[in-house]
Amino acid sequence: MLTATRRAATCRVASTVDDYGAAGALTWGGDEEQAVWGTRRQAPSKTGAETPRRWKFLWVALFGLLLAVAGGFSEAAGHSDLGVELTVLRDDGHGHCTVRWTDPLDGRVREAPFACDSDRPPILRDWEYGWEVTYWPWRGDLRNSAGVGSSASDVTTGLTLAGLFLLLVASVGGAVRIVRRRRAGAEARDARRVPMSPPRGTMRSRPVATAVLALTGGVIALVGGGCLLGIAVPHARHRERDFRAAVPCPADLAAMNRSAAQCLRTESFTVGKVRIRSGKNSYYTADLAGPESSATRRVRFAGKSPLLRRLESGDTVRGVLWRDGIVTVTSADGETRQDTKDNPTGSASNALVGGVVVTVGGAVLTGVGGALTVIAWRAAYRRRVPRG
Repeated sequence: MLTATRRAATCRVASTVDDYGAAGALTWGGDEEQAVWGTRRQAPSKTGAETPRRWKFLWVALFGLLLAVAGGFSEAAGHSDLGVELTVLRDDGHGHCTVRWTDPLDGRVREAPFACDSDRPPILRDWEYGWEVTYWPWRGDLRNSAGVGSSASDVTTGLTLAGLFLLLVASVGGAVRIVRRRRAGAEARDARRVPMSPPRGTMRSRPVATAVLALTGGVIALVGGGCLLGIAVPHARHRERDFRAAVPCPADLAAMNRSAAQCLRTESFTVGKVRIRSGKNSYYTADLAGPESSATRRVRFAGKSPLLRRLESGDTVRGVLWRDGIVTVTSADGETRQDTKDNPTGSASNALVGGVVVTVGGAVLTGVGGALTVIAWRAAYRRRVPRG
């Protein structure tokens, strides 16, 4: 009686399977029934404990974005540091000095160690220039143009790099999570409709080519962003701080070594040919000839306003030179001035923004390329291997 009831229940199950259109049959193995390939399978239901945490990578991305923004604010706050002139009291000749200065924040006279420039000219042996941090928690720290002397620069760089790393992890992890969810959905759909004969094949060329292009572009962008953040940004920051710390050249120093001087000097120039082209492939240049040299300098500008469009051949202008490059051009009357592309002001911020954009774009491309690679490989695997 029990065997007949069990067989009748099994026949009802087989009838239900056939009603759904599954191709196959149920075989008997004693009191147990075994499904061969081709029968309909039910997808396992997910319990609350098995539900994936879909939002954890979002929180990682938000935390990384918060760190990157904090690093950006710290970088912006560094531009408000106050420049101070330092009197060198002791110098060991290896870059370690003891200096005295008047604190611009509270007016006190202070003495502290300082990382000075060991290659400065002899005429400036008793003089240095530094920066005093104006924001908490490093308020009052004395540093040089390279940031040595205060941990503010290291913390800023660390926050920015940590934020970008977390954004990269969130992008790749989120892409993998999406692939796994799509794979689970595809397996659930395949369990409801099993093909009569699984096709055999290889990975399609179009998805593979797209994945390779995305991965290659992502890796190149990540390397480029890393070079911008790790090399270009610190170099531009040091160059900008050196320029902001530069003072007018003494007369004897300018006469002794004018081309290598780290200070500012002003010379008169005669305008030669002015070239202005707007739109695509634009350029804004002017040829300037100095009285002390027969060579003509070609100076590049970012735009034609406010001074370049007013210049004509034969006009006299005054140029400010730093490290033997013209950084600012002023009209003869001194009322209009325009910075050149050799002026380092703002170059660190531009390099930082470019590095962040390129790195985030590379992280997204790498995640997309990895996801496409996994999807193409899984699809080829499902086509090659029959389900048993």
